Amino acid sequence: MIPSLVAALASLLGVALGVYLPRRFDQRFAARARYDAALTAACKLQAARNGISPDVKEQFTRAISPDEHARILQDLAVDSVKRFLQAAVDARTTLAELHPYSPDLKKYWDKFEITPDELEELIVILTERRKRPLKRHRLKSIASGGGAPTPG
Repeated sequence: MIPSLVAALASLLGVALGVYLPRRFDQRFAARARYDAALTAACKLQAARNGISPDVKEQFTRAISPDEHARILQDLAVDSVKRFLQAAVDARTTLAELHPYSPDLKKYWDKFEITPDELEELIVILTERRKRPLKRHRLKSIASGGGAPTPG
């Protein structure tokens, strides 16, 4: 009687684990992919910020006149600003996709610009959190219960 009960429980446990574990691994893989995407977007934002003011010498632009060189530099500067603004949008969007796991990162995605210092901090946070991607990072409420939640 006891051996058949153990066998039945073992079978039931096997079925339960067979359903649970793949689902858990899929969730972990998806969460880690979100962190990876946010890290990539943050690094692209950092790179785009550093490329805003190009200073390309005339010999590299092959401009035939100083006026043409100035126009080329202007075009490069406008393109750099556009890339920076798009990188900022992409970074904030991918951070917002982390809301189920890291709602405390709202302070980064809920504003126009992530400053260079914040970006450094954010890259460290994302790198650390991708190690345990399913861990929830909650917002802490203000002690008085009023006002907006503060990150913690």
